[in-house]
Amino acid sequence: MENKLERKLSFEQWWQSGHQCQSGFTHMNSLGATIAGEAFPHLYHFELPDSHWENAKLAVSGSFKALLDGLQASV
Repeated sequence: MENKLERKLSFEQWWQSGHQCQSGFTHMNSLGATIAGEAFPHLYHFELPDSHWENAKLAVSGSFKALLDGLQASV
């Protein structure tokens, strides 16, 4: 007897250039990165996957303000 809960289901996917981005913070504590003797433990990274265009910005923390600053610096 077939179990009706084991049916395969798929959804159509489409990709439109410029409609998706990837962004996030990277913890760099283990690297011990410093600028003028001051530690910068976070890096904000933004990428457009279709073109592989990317931008990185030093961030004092992984806060919402740092996210907004990083997004604004990326455009």
